[in-house]
Amino acid sequence: MTHSSNPEVLATGAPAVPPRTERKRSGSVGWLALLFSALALGGAGYQWWQTQRMNESLRFELGQRLASADRAAQHSRKLAEDARHSLSALQTRLAGLEAKLAESQTQQVALESLYQTLLRNQGDWSLAEVEQIVNIAAQQLQLAGNIKAAIVALEVGDARLGRMNDPQLTSLRTVLQQDLERLKAVPLVDTQGISLRLERISALADTLPLAYLARPTAASAANSGTAASAANVSNAALPASSSAAARAAKAMASPATPAPAQESRWRRAWMEFKDLVRVQHLEQPAPPLLSPEQSYFLRENLKLRLQGARFALASHDNAGFQADLREAQAWLQRYFDQNAPATRSAMQTIEKLLASSLDVATPSIQTSLTAIHDLRIAREKAAAQ
Repeated sequence: MTHSSNPEVLATGAPAVPPRTERKRSGSVGWLALLFSALALGGAGYQWWQTQRMNESLRFELGQRLASADRAAQHSRKLAEDARHSLSALQTRLAGLEAKLAESQTQQVALESLYQTLLRNQGDWSLAEVEQIVNIAAQQLQLAGNIKAAIVALEVGDARLGRMNDPQLTSLRTVLQQDLERLKAVPLVDTQGISLRLERISALADTLPLAYLARPTAASAANSGTAASAANVSNAALPASSSAAARAAKAMASPATPAPAQESRWRRAWMEFKDLVRVQHLEQPAPPLLSPEQSYFLRENLKLRLQGARFALASHDNAGFQADLREAQAWLQRYFDQNAPATRSAMQTIEKLLASSLDVATPSIQTSLTAIHDLRIAREKAAAQ
């Protein structure tokens, strides 16, 4: 067994390394250390670069956020300013609404007070209205005899009393119903129909033919005789030309037996003369002759008489109604042609109207007036106490 004589080996107990080998090892370690240092430095540089990039990105993002926050803050300030203005306007409007509310509350209190007053006096006012209505009905009966208007007025008054729903008004409604029944039992005169008939006759007045302008009828012409009979006719009823014609006819009839030719000529002359002149017997006095102006006033006076009859009808004046119709009938008989259909129709209508009477016994409703008056006075006394 070989033993080393190297003291270092002996001291350490390990084999000794040659110095050259140790230098190689030291150089490798230095290079490794340098490599690790470079790697560490590169890593640190990369880390620093990465950190810088991150910081730059953070700074950019922070700037954007700060700008956005600034814009949001400006927008918020604007919104706050708008909100302040809106709040101020709302406060102003609220003050106005509060003032109007206070005014409306005051008005409501006044209206409630007025309503309570009206409610307390409603019965008295309604009763006063019914009394006024019944007074109007009594005036219509007394002045114009208008039974229809009185019936309507009493029905309206009874309906008002029914809406009041007051048991104290039962007796008053009973009295009103009794007066209503008496009014409805009265026979009504057809004033509207009579007025229309009078209006129709008045419209025909301008077209009715006058008597002195009427042509003789066939029956009266058949009664006309020869020239000898015409001499018996009154000269006051015939024109002067008719009397002269009668005398000429008598002179022509005097020759005693003329020659045939001459007789033929006289016959033809006589026939022609008969065609020119017509002689008529008048059994009644001749109708008066009227000038155009007189004819116009005659028709207008006839219309006035008929209009007066209508006024008398409206006021239920039977005496005036009968007098106007009789005067109109006399004028129709004297001045107008009785054979004309329009004249006959007018005469028949007037005769029917004269047969009717406007004298209707109108009942009184004084009982209802007295009952309403007494009840109103009693309620006023009770309210005063």
